[in-house]
Amino acid sequence: MKYTTGVEQYGQISGKISRLLVFGEKKGFDYDQILDSKPGISIAGGIVTLYNNEMGSGSFEKLLKNSLYETLVTNMSIIENRQDLNIEDTVNLAYRKFNKYLSGKASRVTCPTPD
Repeated sequence: MKYTTGVEQYGQISGKISRLLVFGEKKGFDYDQILDSKPGISIAGGIVTLYNNEMGSGSFEKLLKNSLYETLVTNMSIIENRQDLNIEDTVNLAYRKFNKYLSGKASRVTCPTPD
């Protein structure tokens, strides 16, 4: 996310997520309860909106694919069946699946309106 949305946006969202996780842990919530909470839904909605906005930019696809490629190459030593792995095909598949997932999430995630 840092590479596609920028360091500032990444920092803001990371901070919100960290605060939410700390709050949820103090309340004894499990991960699903944290995600299903009003702040969790709001943060998820913000992320989906941010990605949807970024996907319209010409550089988003290139940035995301470069990030995926870099991650695969960096972690090649721990990937099972790495001899059979076609990095370019894997990156393209991951990008298509991400877009499909994001499109589906956009229709299900709603950002709560401020009270």
